[in-house]
Amino acid sequence: MNGKLCTLNKCRALFTNCTAVLQILLVLLVTVPLGRSVLYTSSVKMAELAAGEASLLKAIDSDPLLDATHVTVGAPTTSNTDLKRFAKTRLKVVGSTPEANRADHPNAAFLLLHAFLHKWQGTLQQTPELHTVFSTHGVALPSQEDMEGAIAGILRLQRVYNISTMDIYAGNYRGFTGPALSPLTAFAIGRQAFSDGLLTNSVEWLQFALNKMRSAAGKAKQEVTSNPEDDGVYNKFQIANAIGLLGRAYAYKGDYQKARELYAECKALDGNNAENAVLAHELKTRPGKAGVSLEKEAIPREMSELCSRPKQQTVSKIQHFNRCRLKPSLFLPYVRYKEEILSLEPYASIFHEVIHDTEIERLKALVKGQMTRANVEQGKGEGHVGAHSYVRTSDLGWLWDTGHPTVKTISRRVQDITWLNTHNYNAPVGPDSAEALQVLNYGIGGHYNVHVDNLQSDLPLNLQQSGTRIVTFLFYLSDVDMGGYTVFPKAGISVAPVKGTALFWCNVNPAQELQDRTLHAGCPVIKGHKWVANKWIWTYGNEYRRPCGPYPNSTQLDTEDITFSRRHYIPRDSFP
Repeated sequence: MNGKLCTLNKCRALFTNCTAVLQILLVLLVTVPLGRSVLYTSSVKMAELAAGEASLLKAIDSDPLLDATHVTVGAPTTSNTDLKRFAKTRLKVVGSTPEANRADHPNAAFLLLHAFLHKWQGTLQQTPELHTVFSTHGVALPSQEDMEGAIAGILRLQRVYNISTMDIYAGNYRGFTGPALSPLTAFAIGRQAFSDGLLTNSVEWLQFALNKMRSAAGKAKQEVTSNPEDDGVYNKFQIANAIGLLGRAYAYKGDYQKARELYAECKALDGNNAENAVLAHELKTRPGKAGVSLEKEAIPREMSELCSRPKQQTVSKIQHFNRCRLKPSLFLPYVRYKEEILSLEPYASIFHEVIHDTEIERLKALVKGQMTRANVEQGKGEGHVGAHSYVRTSDLGWLWDTGHPTVKTISRRVQDITWLNTHNYNAPVGPDSAEALQVLNYGIGGHYNVHVDNLQSDLPLNLQQSGTRIVTFLFYLSDVDMGGYTVFPKAGISVAPVKGTALFWCNVNPAQELQDRTLHAGCPVIKGHKWVANKWIWTYGNEYRRPCGPYPNSTQLDTEDITFSRRHYIPRDSFP
């Protein structure tokens, strides 16, 4: 009896140890706080997700206690796989990708999200114990929104940089190589391209996926009806789905003859295919006129050209005003800042070496934990919760002058460089001369569509009497290996991110008129982590620091001459 009791106690202890080990291992996936957090909008979150998974899989694979567990992973189809076997299988995939590319490469990031949604997510749904462990420790898993956002990022990179479907499928983004996609993931990209109205891209991806599926089915010499998540061979139902959706894409492009051919082909393969049933209806109703495509608007040619320029080429044509100078501060102790003038209308320039590495790391540390998905809604100011949109793919956080000495120091420096009042009181009422410092980290294909920075209506209470954003001062907090430029299509300006530099431009001319040539965009990031910080300066408190100028077409340089001559009458410091 005592022997049986001893054995029972050992078993209980082993079970307890296994549970504890599982809890510890799963907590290694500390990536993002649980809730409505989104991962694809931040390269840092994606990198943390990749690192967490790698550590977790290695720990599961090497721990002998887990041999006693029987936790299944993935949806049960023809067979179930225990946790340890899954870890070994997944480790082969993870181990085949270089450490630096597990989330940095667009394909790797997409496949990482795909693995979580189709493997780990299924585990949680089947195993309540593991779900409790994840939720208790605030660990967030990717959602379908992340998958859709990642696909949108890949399509954006393809359209902006004119990368072929074949190259992206193989993992080649203009020489930046990574893991290849599978026919099913290619089909997923084609399906979303169709949903997003990118019909040309949809046809390319669906046709490519269809060819790959047929090739795999031919090599297998049989029709396979196994797990649809298996990317080895493909059954006739998957192939029929691709044919039916491809027919719908052609119908929306206005090519009804090709759509009818694909309809007949799909019907012969699978008479009950759902996509083909929709196609049959659309062939009768005809969503568009024959020969007229319902294609979504293409990326402007000048946008693609600016985003693809060599890093050293900032302007389309060298002008007489394109020069470098040392711009002084207004007050003692005098500091001279290295400025490279890019344009006079609008006035735009680059300031070199204006923020230090230690300050950059401090800003990242301060904003960590409070960054949320960037929202876009026309006419809303800082802190407003706008609508989620693919217009902007990044996470952001706000830092006020009163929150930390480093932030206050940086605001002072912007004031020294621009000669403008940059103080922000962080008060709910009353006008401000500037907004808080906005720190951003971009995600998969991270970008910002063309826009202007001026806000004219529906402002928060503290900015309703502040005028408008007259100046933007954009710090680059990191180098970006490929992509991520700031471009001005109407002005022909293209600026590559260089850590420690800042891009400065005036949103209004000296007469306080909006300059439409300030229309600008953030190009998609191909490789690297893009970090920036914005300081927007308002009219309030700067009426005399930035005068109108001596004549109607005065430039920024004209107003600077006036301001410098009046420096003795300008309050030295707007900071308390």
